[in-house]
Amino acid sequence: RESATGDRRGRHRDDADAVRMSYTRNSSSQIDGLERENDRSISHMSDRVSALKQITVDIHDEVEGHHRLINDTSDDMARMKTALRESAMAFQQVIDNARKAGYFWKVVGGMVFGFFFLRWLL
Repeated sequence: RESATGDRRGRHRDDADAVRMSYTRNSSSQIDGLERENDRSISHMSDRVSALKQITVDIHDEVEGHHRLINDTSDDMARMKTALRESAMAFQQVIDNARKAGYFWKVVGGMVFGFFFLRWLL
């Protein structure tokens, strides 16, 4: 009886070891599959992060370009303001001199004539 019991115990151990090894192989196979899936996901996420980074760099470059355009426009407007102010001051001097000399209406008439003449030419 003892030898039969010992044989059964030995078979149970062998069966248990076989189940453990089979489970270990299956789990190893599942782990490998999960790792491959994780690697694909990481690669996909890396591609997305790279694309987002490039979009961010492009947006930054676009914003910098707009800042330069706004600064250039602001500088141009400041120059135009100065030129307009100087022109207005020169025109004011011409009008003041014309009033003093008594030919104010001749200057005004000449400007109106010049305006219409230029409009006719263009």
